[in-house]
Amino acid sequence: MIKTLILYASIDGQTKKICEYLANHLSEDHDITLGDLAQNKDIDLSTFDKVIIGGSVRYGRHHESMEAFLTQHKTLLNTQKTALFSVNATARKAGKNTPESNVYFTKLIQKTQVKAKLEAVFAGKIHLSQYGWFDRFMIKLIFRMGGEALGPQAYEFTDWQQVERFALRIQLL
Repeated sequence: MIKTLILYASIDGQTKKICEYLANHLSEDHDITLGDLAQNKDIDLSTFDKVIIGGSVRYGRHHESMEAFLTQHKTLLNTQKTALFSVNATARKAGKNTPESNVYFTKLIQKTQVKAKLEAVFAGKIHLSQYGWFDRFMIKLIFRMGGEALGPQAYEFTDWQQVERFALRIQLL
C-alpha cells in the first residue's frame, strides 16, 4: 500500500469534497490519511509516500494556513511526490483553468516557492444563500464586473472529469 496524505484548506467545503473524491478514488491501492490542513500543520510529511494538498481561494488569496504550511514544508514538498491544487471560481473560465494561467495559483507558487510534481486548478462552487450579506454582495459585484449575474441557487462549477483525470495522474506519480 502506498501511504498517501491528503490535506485541504476549505472555506465552504468544495475543496474538502474534491479531496474526499480523490481519497475514494485512490483508496484501493493507497493507505489514505485525509485531514484539514489547519489541524495537521505539524504532521511529519516524511512518513508518507505521496502528499496531496488542496486549498480554496477567497477574495484573491488562498487560506493562510495553506500558505504557511507550504512555506514551512517547501523543501520536502519540492523533493517528495507531491500534488498541489487550487479551487477558485475564476478557474471556471477558459484560459484561467490551468496552473500556468490561473493568477491565484501562480501567486501561490511565487509566494511559497513550492513546485509540486503534479499541479491542478479546479473551479469551485458558489451558493449565495449560504453566505452573509457582505460576502453575497462582494461575490455578486465581482461577477457583475465580469458581465455575469448570479441568482440565489447553488452554482457548482467543478469539472469532475478534470478531477478524475487528476486522480489518475496521482496514481501514476
